[in-house]
Amino acid sequence: LNQKLAVVSARRLAAPMRTVPTVLCDVAAAFTILYMQFVINIAYFILILKVDFGNVNGWLFLGGAFYSLLGVLNGYFIGTVVQKSDSLQNSIMMGTTMFSCFLAGLMVGNIRMAIELTVPIVNRINPATLIADSMQALCIMGDMKKFTSCLFGISIWCVCLIGGSMFVVMLRQKRAGRSVAKA
Repeated sequence: LNQKLAVVSARRLAAPMRTVPTVLCDVAAAFTILYMQFVINIAYFILILKVDFGNVNGWLFLGGAFYSLLGVLNGYFIGTVVQKSDSLQNSIMMGTTMFSCFLAGLMVGNIRMAIELTVPIVNRINPATLIADSMQALCIMGDMKKFTSCLFGISIWCVCLIGGSMFVVMLRQKRAGRSVAKA
């Protein structure tokens, strides 16, 4: 697998294509795949399991687009920052995701309330909490204000992650250009 990635990386470095379009194409392809998985899962819940999400299906799919984009950009950011083995990248990705889910109360129910009482800012910026709160606001409470507030928080995360990824990629490209010029 690493040899295949090295070949792709070498081909990309040799290609006369700018960084930004390449990154956007990568993100768009990964987003499309992840969002289609979301749509298939929701279709399974609605059509096969007969889960009633209420009269919010359009908003549900909009939220799914935000969740999918956040997941793709999180993976892309970790992939650009951590330039080590695939297993280390996967470990960091799983570790950060699991820690975020733990803080959201998805593993231990009382932890979210304890965080809300002690450091409520964590619940306002934690991606897993934003996703869980947006789904709860949409499907259970019908609170569109809370739903849009959570989507706004997720979109801020998306902007930060893509900005950080682009910064790291361009910094590496600039550094690689200097080292080639010196040689």
